[in-house]
Amino acid sequence: MVEQWYQRVRRGLAPVAERTAARIRRLRPGTWTGLLVVAALACREGSILCRRLAGHRAEIADAIGSMGFFYGPPQPNRPGSQVLYLRTSEKGLSLYVCDVASGEKTRLKEWEAPQVRSMRGQALLPLSPDERYLPLVFSVQASPGALVIGDIASMTELIRIVSPDWNVAEAVWLTPEKLAWVRQARRTRTGLAPFELHLTQREPDGKWSDKAAGVTLTNVSCLAALSGDAIAWSDGRDIRALNLASNAVTTLFSVPGKRIVDMAYAPERRQFLVTLQERGGRSMWRLDLNANGPHGLSPLAADKNVHAVHWVNGGEGLAYLSGHML
Repeated sequence: MVEQWYQRVRRGLAPVAERTAARIRRLRPGTWTGLLVVAALACREGSILCRRLAGHRAEIADAIGSMGFFYGPPQPNRPGSQVLYLRTSEKGLSLYVCDVASGEKTRLKEWEAPQVRSMRGQALLPLSPDERYLPLVFSVQASPGALVIGDIASMTELIRIVSPDWNVAEAVWLTPEKLAWVRQARRTRTGLAPFELHLTQREPDGKWSDKAAGVTLTNVSCLAALSGDAIAWSDGRDIRALNLASNAVTTLFSVPGKRIVDMAYAPERRQFLVTLQERGGRSMWRLDLNANGPHGLSPLAADKNVHAVHWVNGGEGLAYLSGHML
């Protein structure tokens, strides 16, 4: 069958090839000369253009932006006037800051990456409340899964915690000098991936230390700081809290028959924003924590596409995405 198909194609192409060759033979010598001149000019102009583009790559990148990959979510400062983000650069990976009002971008630091090193796994974590310290998941010049806390003003590394068999999952600042973060095991025999809680803080002598809190958690997302010694998170069904002084875990809120998609906490108002998944779509609720009575749950919006909820202005307002719209 293949041979028959080949013969049919060969017989069909033969007349076309013969007619094309006949037309080429009928071309005058002057025509060939003109074609050669056009080809030479095209090659010359193409070479000039390539050299010009290569010599002005920096100007072109500044004007229209260079192509690169972003790693992790961008992190805004507290007033929302600047945004920090990680993006690939010519040498490897760079940390940039963008002024929201002007759109001006400034590279704060660049790390050179070996050619064989994978760039996956980089991410920025939230800035400290006083905007002095920047934690990031960093593996360009370290083992995969390393957590680095740096000084923003001097761009110096203050502490590096190496976690080669773990992935850094969530982090939240309890105080301006105390970070709670969880790491998740990459591989387990049972298939369950536990989360291990760590506390990294600045000591009185100015040095930074890290220690495991001695608590293993499951299905941690939307980590939030309730106070300097308490955190909360969602496990998909409940909102749980942990007292770091006693390692006591309590359930703050349960939603039978529904799933918690995401949440945010406003310590100024002691309120949660909670997105629930239920039959027919999603809905957004405000949850008030009452110390001496039942918690108050109030509906805010019913939108099947709601996600990425956040408090703004100290809990005075809120922002969320509906599909791709803010």
